[in-house]
Amino acid sequence: MKKNLIIGIIVLIVLVGGVVLWGQKNNQQGTNQPKQQTKKEVVKQGQEQKIAKEFINSFPKTTLEELDFKKLDMSNWKTYRNEEFGFEVKYPQNWTYGELKCDAKKCGFPNNVVEGVVFNAPGDTPGGGTWAVSFLDNDLDVIEKDIDNNGSQFNDRVEKRNSITFQNRSCMLVGIASAQNKWMSRNIFCPYKGKIFKIYLDGRGYFQGFKFIK
Repeated sequence: MKKNLIIGIIVLIVLVGGVVLWGQKNNQQGTNQPKQQTKKEVVKQGQEQKIAKEFINSFPKTTLEELDFKKLDMSNWKTYRNEEFGFEVKYPQNWTYGELKCDAKKCGFPNNVVEGVVFNAPGDTPGGGTWAVSFLDNDLDVIEKDIDNNGSQFNDRVEKRNSITFQNRSCMLVGIASAQNKWMSRNIFCPYKGKIFKIYLDGRGYFQGFKFIK
């Protein structure tokens, strides 16, 4: 009987050990699997994008025609095309461009993610540029922070917002100016492919070379 008791204890130990190992393996597999969004997270993300779109359409409307830009002849210009973000830009033959790389520490993405493109005319200073397009997260806080930073160095900063249709898309035009410093900046913010495109509305009308593609 003592022998049978010892055998029973050994069998019990083996069974318990197997259950523990099976549980550890399942937990490890669950940890290694990529985290998927819950239904609540997906709904929240969709609501944020809807709110951003409604916010952009909430201002007095204007048109590019009212801004009175001279039409540019772009027949012999080169073309920059970005299939990932879905746009292309025509730019003068003697210009160059540089893709802005997203800093991993800053935004949590790999270093090779494009967050904007700057087009440089001859003589532009390093880090500057004549025309640019950038991509922001489709989030109201991100949009507001970007707008607030623009011209924040001026005490007489004035800001005006309008809803505007740009290439058949509902967008927002933001104009910021400082009379004392004779400075002005205008940008168009357009929701597209889950991002907010920030398109620089320069005085010479180089934005006319920008085009959304499918």
